[in-house]
Parts: sequence; C-alpha cells; structure tokens
Amino acid sequence: SSDLALEVAMAIVLLSGAGLMLKSFWRMSALPPGYSPDKILTLRLSLSGARYRTWPQQQAYLDELWRRVATVPGAEAAGIHCGRFNTTIQVEGVSADQPVPGVIEYVSPGYLRAIGVPVLAGQWPDDMDLSAVMINRSFARRLTGTGKLVGRQIHAAFLGGRIAGIVPDFKTSQLDAEPRPAIYAPYQRSPRISFIEGIVRVGTSAAPLAPVIRERASGIDSSVPVYRVETLESELAGSVAPRRFNLILLSSFALVAVLLAFIGIYGVIAYLVAQRTREIGIRVALGASRVDVARMVIQQGLSIIGVGVAAGVLAALGLGRVMASLLYGINPNDPWTLLAVAGSLMIVALLACLGPSWKAARVDPIVAVRGE
Repeated sequence: SSDLALEVAMAIVLLSGAGLMLKSFWRMSALPPGYSPDKILTLRLSLSGARYRTWPQQQAYLDELWRRVATVPGAEAAGIHCGRFNTTIQVEGVSADQPVPGVIEYVSPGYLRAIGVPVLAGQWPDDMDLSAVMINRSFARRLTGTGKLVGRQIHAAFLGGRIAGIVPDFKTSQLDAEPRPAIYAPYQRSPRISFIEGIVRVGTSAAPLAPVIRERASGIDSSVPVYRVETLESELAGSVAPRRFNLILLSSFALVAVLLAFIGIYGVIAYLVAQRTREIGIRVALGASRVDVARMVIQQGLSIIGVGVAAGVLAALGLGRVMASLLYGINPNDPWTLLAVAGSLMIVALLACLGPSWKAARVDPIVAVRGE
C-alpha cells in the first residue's frame, strides 16, 4: 500500500505541474477582441548605409513602403512600426513625482487599426495629427483613480502630446512577455529609426501573401534587406516553442503516471479482495448487503489513496515554487489547480476500485467458506 500511495503522490505532482503550465499557457495565449494574428503578415528590414542617413531619405522610403504594402491585393490595412524608446512619462493632472515608467512605440497612422484592436476609450486620432497619441490598458491602469485620461497632455523625452484614446494590451513579438505601459506615437516624432517592422492585415489567411509582400518591399530598393516575412501567428508561436515543448512533455509524463496509478490501484484492491474473500463471505452470511460490501472495499481503497493524495499535494506545493519562472500570470500554488488535480485523482481511484468492489459484492458465502 505504501508503493501505491507513492504512485498516487507522483501522479499528483506531475498532474499539478502539467495543470499549472496548461493554465499559464492559456493565460499567455489570451488575445484582445479583434486581434487575429493569423490574418496579419509581418516583415522586417533595415535601412543602412549613406543613402539613408538623413530623415527625408528615411521618410521617403517609409512612405513608399507603406504605400506598396497597403495596395497588395487582399490587404485590408497596413502599418509600420519603426522605433521604441524606454522612458518615464508625465501625465497632466498627476503630480510630478509620479511619472509612469513605460515605452514609447513609434508607429505609422493606421498601425493600430491594422493590428485590429478596438478603441476602449476615446477615438482614433486623425492621420495628420502628429500631436495625438494612444495609450494601452497597462498605462491606463497605472493611473487608476486619477480621473478621465483621454484629452490629457503627456510629456516625456522626445515626446509631448495629447491622449486621444486607449487600446487593449497586445503582443507582437514575445507571447510570454508581460504587457508594459505603452504609448503609441506618430513615427515622424521618433528621434531615430532603430528598426522597421511592417504589418499587413488581410481578410483571410495571410500566409499565401508572404511572397507578394516580400517582392513589393524588395522592389523599392534591392540593397535594403527584407527578412522574416511571416504571419504574426507564426512569430508568436515560435516565441513560446520551448514552453510548448515543456507542456507537452510534462503532460505526457502526467498521463502515464495516471495510467500507472489506475493500474496499481486496481491491482492492489483486487489483491486485497482476494485475501479477504472468506471474511467477505462471512459478512454476507451474517446479513451484510452487497452494497455494504462494495462500500467497504471502496472505502479501504480510498483511505490508502487519500494518503498518497495528501502527500502529493504537499509535494506539488514545493514544485510550484520551483516552476515559478516557467509560469505566466498565475500563482505557482494556484489552489484551484491543486483542487482540480486532487479531485481528478480521487475520481480515477474510485473508477479503479469499482471493478474489485463489484467482484467482492458478488462473492457467494457458501463457496467462500467451503473454499477455506
């Protein structure tokens, strides 16, 4: 019975780990309404060399790139992301000693609409208004309790402007990255172009358009390398490939452990029933009903298994701390996960006990006593 309790405990530990990673992966993959990465194609390129040292030359290239990708057959919207600057942002109406640490994302008009996210508050700014910016939900949450944010002025290094609206948090590179407070500002206000990422949203699957997009972008200037033309879905999936592998591996081990626990429970309980056949026969002869016999066997099995479940839950609590770095957005000792795992193992144990208990309930007392 001690070996059986150990098997159950091991199954609890592995199931808990798999459950935590599955819940973490689900939280990580949650996307805002309207955001469909499978319908967005991304491309990257780098402007280098003497030809693109000045802003007018860079501006001319970006304008042409935006025009070409936006007119691809099947394209519904297009945008460009070409700069990122980490800084602290001061918001009108908030004391100067409470700046919000965040990131300024420099994007073209229509970039957010091409991503597909909705406006949670305010409205989309006019494409020609270079003083209007959008903020994300994480930025707004940092200022909860300070009143309405739309319309307020903001100030930061290399940026000043007015908040036109609020959009949800979304991810375009690392699916397992925590959302940061962000401001989306016109790329014309960027102090420098550190990278260029173009996006194109289409009405159907974006993958077939990859060769067309690459050809359109490369046709502007063959000396500018165009690379990583892929769907945003593929990029996000690739960013969590190690986590997905760990989830599949741990889930496989957990399923094997549950199967072994089921077989072990069935075998042990069947053996105990065989050892107590004469006792069961006497009980039936003295008036015990078949339901009483079945209940006795099941209670005996569950009492042994309960020890394993308790030990497994304690071990799983320790495992959660070890796995903390692998999880996203959940408590390593999430009580609901542990409760679901423990309940699942008890159900598996109950199912494994049904066969031996049914056999015990059908014992003929005359045959059992005569056999002895």
